[in-house]
Amino acid sequence: MTGEVTFDPVASFTGTATAVTYQVADTSGQTATSTITITVTPVVPVATDDSETTPYNTPVVVSVLGNDTAGAVSAPLDPTTVQLLDPVSGTYGSSVTIVGEGTYTVDPVSGEVTFTPEAGFTGTTTPVTYQVADTNGTTTTATLTISVGAAPVAAPDTDTTPQNVNVTVDPLGNDTPGTGATWDTTSVLLLDPVSGTYGSTVTVVGEGTYTVDPVTGEVTFDPVASFTGTATPVGYQVTDSDGNPATSTITITVTPVVPVATDDSETTPYNTPVVVSVLGNDTAGAVSAPLDPTTVQLLDPVSGTYGSSVTVVGEGTYTVDPVSGEVTFTPEAGYFGTTTPVTYQVADSNGTTTTATITVTVEMPPPPVAAPDADTTPQNVNVTVDPLGNDSAATDQTLVPTSVLLLDPVSGTYGSTVTVVGEGTYTVDPVTGEVTFDPVASFTGTATAVTYQVADTSGQTATSTITITVTPVVPVATDDSETTPYNTPVVVSVLGNDTAGAVSAPLDPTTVQLLDPVSGTYGSSVTVVGEGRTRLTRCRVR
Repeated sequence: MTGEVTFDPVASFTGTATAVTYQVADTSGQTATSTITITVTPVVPVATDDSETTPYNTPVVVSVLGNDTAGAVSAPLDPTTVQLLDPVSGTYGSSVTIVGEGTYTVDPVSGEVTFTPEAGFTGTTTPVTYQVADTNGTTTTATLTISVGAAPVAAPDTDTTPQNVNVTVDPLGNDTPGTGATWDTTSVLLLDPVSGTYGSTVTVVGEGTYTVDPVTGEVTFDPVASFTGTATPVGYQVTDSDGNPATSTITITVTPVVPVATDDSETTPYNTPVVVSVLGNDTAGAVSAPLDPTTVQLLDPVSGTYGSSVTVVGEGTYTVDPVSGEVTFTPEAGYFGTTTPVTYQVADSNGTTTTATITVTVEMPPPPVAAPDADTTPQNVNVTVDPLGNDSAATDQTLVPTSVLLLDPVSGTYGSTVTVVGEGTYTVDPVTGEVTFDPVASFTGTATAVTYQVADTSGQTATSTITITVTPVVPVATDDSETTPYNTPVVVSVLGNDTAGAVSAPLDPTTVQLLDPVSGTYGSSVTVVGEGRTRLTRCRVR
């Protein structure tokens, strides 16, 4: 036996214990007494505030005792004593819910606290107090604060594409994953607006089809060829690496690809078909939508419908080549001038149409040819010339007799009558176009050439000349002799053996005159001295 005294304090006791008297004896048996006084110093555990971070909508387990300290090795912290202070009731328990933030729950064995955030909550929680005791029953408190990361955010996506051209959108390019997370590109799905379910492909009738790339998450929109405008927004969903989803929409605007057709004009010789490459000056709205030559059609101005051939009465016929789209115009026989514009229509590969017009100018036919005319007539005899008899018009054209006119050499104007002083008068027959020359009675020789003009049915004119030669009409008088008895007058028919130069110019007996041999003048009577009065010597007649 050593006589040593051991004090076993009550676990919760601290301070100076009541003095205890002890007695001791020596070998002689005498005793002595005194006291033992023990001071028990407090063993104080220390709890340190805890903070933790968790992704959006994700529970987190916090080892609250991990940074706490027991007051002494002899008094370790007891995890089964961990409790949470309800800020509303002011009492401790194993679970606390903070409205609008989440719920804290203590594991009864490990003392760990699990925080489960409310759906939609992000940010830093209100600090919650927890308490823990050591094996002595001494308690300590600290707080627990949780930072809940931001939720993933998907922003609406828009893009534009030409008509009938695919477009690829990266929907994640403007999206933000939850705090500390990354996007899972393989998680992108599209919302079918009809079935209401998510999948990798969605087709919107009349607009087009959306397809998700299973690796990159990019979405490709393949529009219907004829669709233009803003497509119906399509919803998509994506999940971040924490498993939190976000949704938004993809909206595509398809701009019209509008082809432009330009009016065409062409010229062709008279009575000659011409091929017009109507698409040669037309332009597709985009390289992706070329013009389709097999769609060229012509608008019938009468029926108002399109077809492959159109005939414009009085002008000609237009025909479309079904492969090249070229249009051949065949003018009607005899037609010339500028045609009435004909509308044609062409479509691009999207089916979008455009229109323009075709106008053809058919050149006039070759002009008529007028050849010089010449004729001869006796003096003072009218002569009629057909100036058109040796003239000609182009194929499908005829000379117009009523168009014949004469050029007045004095006024320089055309008319139906021309008089050349000292020569005669030319007159046009207004129906036949024949020209009659009425020469002055005394005129002989070649008349001054007179210009005439004639038109054909196209209205084109030609000119040439008419030249008339008037041949002299010369009467022939034959000498006369007569016998009479002595001192007896005698009558001589001097014209009886004379001859007119032409039937048209008979001898005029009223013009018979006698030449006076003395005076040298003609008269109606002549006396020859020593012979008598006679009309027999010499005479002239017209």
